[in-house]
Amino acid sequence: MIDRHITTVVALDHETPGKPRITACKSVPAGTIALSGPDYRRSLKKIVHLLRKLHVQTTTVCLRPPRWYPLESVFNCRLDRNSVIAQCRFEATMLLDEPGNFRCDLVEFYREPPDSETAKKLVVFYTEELPSRLLAELAPRTIVEDCSLYLRPLVCLSSHTKEKITLVECEPEYVVVLESCGGKLQYFRYWPLDNPADTIYFILRELCRNSEDNLEPVYLTGTNCMDRQFTETLRASVHRELRILDPVALLSLEADISPEPLRHPSAGTAISAALMASYD
Repeated sequence: MIDRHITTVVALDHETPGKPRITACKSVPAGTIALSGPDYRRSLKKIVHLLRKLHVQTTTVCLRPPRWYPLESVFNCRLDRNSVIAQCRFEATMLLDEPGNFRCDLVEFYREPPDSETAKKLVVFYTEELPSRLLAELAPRTIVEDCSLYLRPLVCLSSHTKEKITLVECEPEYVVVLESCGGKLQYFRYWPLDNPADTIYFILRELCRNSEDNLEPVYLTGTNCMDRQFTETLRASVHRELRILDPVALLSLEADISPEPLRHPSAGTAISAALMASYD
């Protein structure tokens, strides 16, 4: 997981019976903000060194770029992959100033009824430069099975549970509130922030929209969740059980390492990406 200021690599062991075991979790201070800047080569070297140190042969890369642009769109279920991509490219021309410089990820919504001829998907656009730069550096050294935005792995977490997951991501520039079940989205909202002080307002607005969900826990992730004062203020304002997202606890995973590094939001997303790669 390549976060804003940190890169975290998680290794899973699939050879033992039962659920995968976490055998390693290491981080280096190199993130997407530095990788997008003029001195990006220094950060690339740190990431390559970490992969070499952990003897990584195959990896799945997910990243949290400084900016990304979500769009909900409806697709005909009969469309093949090339036609879906063509529709995404057309919609990019409506949304972005330089659509040719962007790539996109697709995250599926839960389809009701299941036999509907159309399906809603979340289309997420982000600049091509950063993943291309990463892949050019990593490809000669390791097999990169996938490279995507961090969002899809977080949604896929719910495919490993029997319950709906409500997740709130708090970043300085935006707030995301999503609900997922069975590895698919049920609800998604993205709120860009002109003023970081508005963060709690938008979270309250979303979490109070449906009183029937008040008994379900809400999982928190993102940069702001590392700020104790922020989380305490949020807990005092929201009449819901709030938990920091911890896939190890959520899925009862076993780990051969200290639990402390696994509690960082970057580690949680890295675990989610590793699980998605294992069962995709």
